[in-house]
Formats: sequence, structure tokens, C-alpha cells
Amino acid sequence: MGKPQLFFIVLLALIILAPAVAFGVPASPDAMEVVQPDGAVVKVYQRGDEWNNWVETLDGYTIEKGPDGYWRYVLGYENGKPVLSPAKADAAPPPGLQKSIKRIMRSR
Repeated sequence: MGKPQLFFIVLLALIILAPAVAFGVPASPDAMEVVQPDGAVVKVYQRGDEWNNWVETLDGYTIEKGPDGYWRYVLGYENGKPVLSPAKADAAPPPGLQKSIKRIMRSR
């Protein structure tokens, strides 16, 4: 096999394998609104990409929707599950709350 054929095979392999990495898309940089069950509106940013993502308030606090349907501040994560504050995301954040708390994804 000559060098041109080997080059073509390597190039073809790279073209075939590249889309698996190339389709990663970051979240939109635009703000959006989430609505609480009581009608309160919270402006948020979606952060991350399709593999690891979270939602933050405009001032940078991580929030998640709780089982009751209300968006609440994330205090941290235990075993990959959010520990939610009793404070709803449309109220002031709890004192001393850290900003941009991200879930740590485990490699598979």
C-alpha cells in the first residue's frame, strides 16, 4: 500500500470519527424564563451542554425544579442528586449560598 492510499484511509477514518465529537453544542447564551406553579417568573440561563447541564439565575445561583414543581436553589449535591433549599428561586437566595454549583459527572 502506497503513501497516498494510507493517507486517504487515515483521512477517511478521521472524517468518520470526528462527528461524534463535533456534535457537542453549548447551551444558548440567551436568558429565558421559567414559571413557578404560583405564576411567579424567574429569569434564568441554561448552562453547560447536552451531556452536563444546569440552570442558573441571572445572578449566578444554581437552581433545579423540586418534586413540588417549584424551582429552588441548589445547596449542593449528594450522590449526584441535588439538595434543594426551602427557598424558592423567585425569592432571595439563602445567605452564604455558593454560586454556580455544578453536578460532578462521573465517567462511564
